[in-house]
Amino acid sequence: MKGRRTAIALFGCALIMSGCSSNDTSSDGGATLTLNVLAASSLTDAFPEIGTAFSAAHPDVKVQFSFAGSQELVAQADSGAPADVLALAGTNSLDVLEASTGGPVIFARNRLTIIVPTGNPAGVDALTDLANPDVKVALAGPEVPAGAYALDAFDKAGISVNPVSEETDVKAVVTRVAIGGADAGVVYVTDALASDADIESVDIPARLNVVATYPAAGLTASENSEMAQQFVDYLTEPAAQQTLNDYGFESP
Repeated sequence: MKGRRTAIALFGCALIMSGCSSNDTSSDGGATLTLNVLAASSLTDAFPEIGTAFSAAHPDVKVQFSFAGSQELVAQADSGAPADVLALAGTNSLDVLEASTGGPVIFARNRLTIIVPTGNPAGVDALTDLANPDVKVALAGPEVPAGAYALDAFDKAGISVNPVSEETDVKAVVTRVAIGGADAGVVYVTDALASDADIESVDIPARLNVVATYPAAGLTASENSEMAQQFVDYLTEPAAQQTLNDYGFESP
C-alpha cells in the first residue's frame, strides 16, 4: 500500500564534510547552539517533527539531523564527524562506541514487514515465499540492523533467502522494490507506512517477526553534552512518543 506520509530526505553530508562549529550566530546576533543528531534512516520521517518541537521548547537550539544506516553513523562518529547524539536502530551498533557515549535510552521499538511492488506480481503472500529462488528479494545488508533482524526472522521461519541485493539502509530497499529491481523486500513497518512509492505490504506474523529496539545516547566528547542529554531524555516524553506512534513506532 502507499504510505501515509512523504519521506523527508534530510541528509547531513554537508554538515559532516564541513567540520563547522556546533555554535553559530543567529541573524539577530544571539548565540544559537546547533545540536548534531546522527539518526538511523528509518527515523527520517519522524525525527524532523520531533526536532522542530524540541527547538520550539529550546528557542536557542537548532537540531541538525544526519540520516544513514546505523552502522554508517557509528563509523562517522568513531572517525570524528560532528555529533552530539546518536539514535540507532539496534543496541548492538552502540557496542563499538560504548566508552564514548553516555548511558543509552531506549525510546522506540519497530517491527518488520514485507514490501512488494503494487499488484504483487510475484505473488508473495508469506515470509516463506522469500525462499523461492524465483522471487528476487532485496534486503538491507547483514551489518545493517534491519538486515540482521531480517535474518533473525528467516531463522525463525526455518528458511534460507539469497537476496539479489544488499542495501546500505532500509530506504534503499524501499526504492529497489518500488522501481521493480526486486519482487520483495524486508523493511520496518514504519518505512512501508511512510513511503509514497508504488509498494504494498505483506504482514509477517508475530511468531516470526522481530522487535527492533532503538537506543539514543549522547556522545561524551560533545561540547553540548548537557543539551544532548536533554534531547535524549525528550525522546521518551509524551509529545515525542506521540509523534513516534503517529509514524508507526511502538513505545518502549
